[in-house]
Amino acid sequence: MNGLLAWKAKNQGLLLKAIKLFNKALEQNPTDTSLLSGRGLCYIDLGLMEDAKRDFDETIRLAPNLTKGYNNRGLTYLIEGKLDLALEEYKICLELDPKDYICLDNMGKVWQELGDVKKANKYHSMSLLIQPYDTYTLCHRSITFVYLGEMEKCMEDLQTARSSAMLDESQYVIWRTEGSIHYLNRKYDEALEIFDKALTICVSVRKKIDIKTRRSLVFYRVLKIDEAIEDLKFALLYLPKQPKFLEMLKAYQSLHWDLYDPYRMDLLNFFSERANYTITFNGVNFKVHNTVLEVRCPVLLERKCIDMHGVSPHCMKHLLEFIYSEKLPNYSEASDVIDLLLILDFLGLKNCTFYDLFVWNSIDNWL
Repeated sequence: MNGLLAWKAKNQGLLLKAIKLFNKALEQNPTDTSLLSGRGLCYIDLGLMEDAKRDFDETIRLAPNLTKGYNNRGLTYLIEGKLDLALEEYKICLELDPKDYICLDNMGKVWQELGDVKKANKYHSMSLLIQPYDTYTLCHRSITFVYLGEMEKCMEDLQTARSSAMLDESQYVIWRTEGSIHYLNRKYDEALEIFDKALTICVSVRKKIDIKTRRSLVFYRVLKIDEAIEDLKFALLYLPKQPKFLEMLKAYQSLHWDLYDPYRMDLLNFFSERANYTITFNGVNFKVHNTVLEVRCPVLLERKCIDMHGVSPHCMKHLLEFIYSEKLPNYSEASDVIDLLLILDFLGLKNCTFYDLFVWNSIDNWL
């Protein structure tokens, strides 16, 4: 009974309630792989990938000849951007059942992430031969048709997806797809409108990450860099090492820096020439002397030119305040200091003391 109620709660988006019910059901039947899979999927929707993987590992241990464990574990790797690992899981899944349409669809998603749109389209099409009216697969294939320049087929798939949508959550994937099509066709206002609508019905962290990262790309294209970074911060809080998100952050930072170009040359000149400067950030003047840096944090003088790529005035202001008040322990390279500074800035952790955070030996330790 608890199992049925748990699945019902999950389908309604009541994820915490669903997990509690799955826990109760598993107390009575700890080897039920359906319950483990359901709880794992709830964890994915909450952005708790390690918890999800533990449930899927146990599912595979209990039922190594069933596909769902490999399929679901592959999904966690796909979300984390670990595409090689995801492919391995899906290959095992298809060896067990070549007609697993969910796995075929997921294989298509991996190949699209890897940039092979033709292969992605092939796998989505194979999935649709088995389940012709699956809303998600139709939407996924429609995007590949945009890249292949076949807009008529794209719109056919999208229309079929609209007609076949049975669940409320299907509207989310349709809006996500419509927004993505507008984005790829450079209709940015329309894309923002659709993504905003999609966010109003997203009940899970996973779906919010999906939509916010897509919306951040639109903000980036229309030069709303602060908004783009704000959306990406949400994703990075749950998936701080996702390769695609980190690449996006670098792109945003490069453009964000152009907004503060007057400060950039002063900073670069200071670090290259080791001269004395007065630099103004947001109306606050700082007299930056190399003699102070040599005493307080000589690590920042080790290179002739430090790439200040992406540092906002607010962020640099905090660094300079810190330089004049504390030392930088446990850092041997200037790049470590700057990289950590950037992550702190763009994750919005400006209220933390730099002293507490710089004592970590590397960014990875902190994350």
